[in-house]
Amino acid sequence: SREEIKHGIIAPAYFYGLFENAIAAREGRSRSQHRKAMAELFQPFSAVAAKNPYSQFPEERSVEFLSTPSKANYEYADPFLKWFIAQDAVNQGAAAILMSSSKADALGIAEDKRVYLHGAGEAADDLISLRPRLDGSWAMQTAIGRALHQAEKTTADLQHFDLYSCFPCAVFSSTAALGIDWKNDPRSLTLTGGLPFFGGPGNNYSLHGIAEMVATLRSDPASYGLVLANGGWMTKEAVGVYSALKPARFVPAEPYATPTEQVTLCHEDCKGTLETFTVTHGKEGPNKGIAFVRLEDGRRALANASPEALAILREDASPVGRKVAVTVDAEKERGTFSFI
Repeated sequence: SREEIKHGIIAPAYFYGLFENAIAAREGRSRSQHRKAMAELFQPFSAVAAKNPYSQFPEERSVEFLSTPSKANYEYADPFLKWFIAQDAVNQGAAAILMSSSKADALGIAEDKRVYLHGAGEAADDLISLRPRLDGSWAMQTAIGRALHQAEKTTADLQHFDLYSCFPCAVFSSTAALGIDWKNDPRSLTLTGGLPFFGGPGNNYSLHGIAEMVATLRSDPASYGLVLANGGWMTKEAVGVYSALKPARFVPAEPYATPTEQVTLCHEDCKGTLETFTVTHGKEGPNKGIAFVRLEDGRRALANASPEALAILREDASPVGRKVAVTVDAEKERGTFSFI
């Protein structure tokens, strides 16, 4: 939106940094603690990518490397370091052939080459500044629920996953929607190695996830797998449940889902609590603090950090929940906040 752009929310990592710090605050984590959690989540992804012949970056990374700022893993937008971010400037291609069973019969396609879509769900969310919840995804929850319902499956019935992994918060949100304990569940959350390590050309990544799922299900024909595709800022979600087993009957997918609740934005001077934030970085270091502030009446204000507030945002302890005051420059249509 114009207001988001005015406050500097212009790059994917800035949007996702706001989600990520909301999740960190909910879990009671400092920046360093959350970086370790993100590294523990993504380390197994890098291990899968290291063994995938199609990976753009086939190197297993350690938790220590992933969680520690360095020249090779520099800060970009709090709390992200380079290797927590999707690598989309890659040269990769994927293809899938989609047809009806009757057409496959006519073409003589062998049964052991066929993989069927058992369930599908699609949902799209509002602008990030208008969403009631920032520590998870309503659209993911809805799309996943619809796909599982159509397939008549639960998470426990699934053996394989490829969850969209542009940033850790996308995986934290999808595992929460699926009811998966990402730390202890033995099932891998990726077939490719994920966007930071396998790579993913723009929004085409999930076609690679589907291609890998087809190969996996051909070799494990009695199993079921789920692919989650994501677009925008956890905005557009599409989910498919697949198996080499033929569905007993056809069930049409539900129509595209859209949200019914929005937060009202505040455009004048106000006081509230820091809801979430990110700090953007340039070559010279941190340069802008961006925050969402929640008012007692439920409204939300967008604001940039004053120099004093920026210094507090850079402390290791999470500032989420602290009281702040927002002053609005009506001419620039931009708010600035300070801690009270």
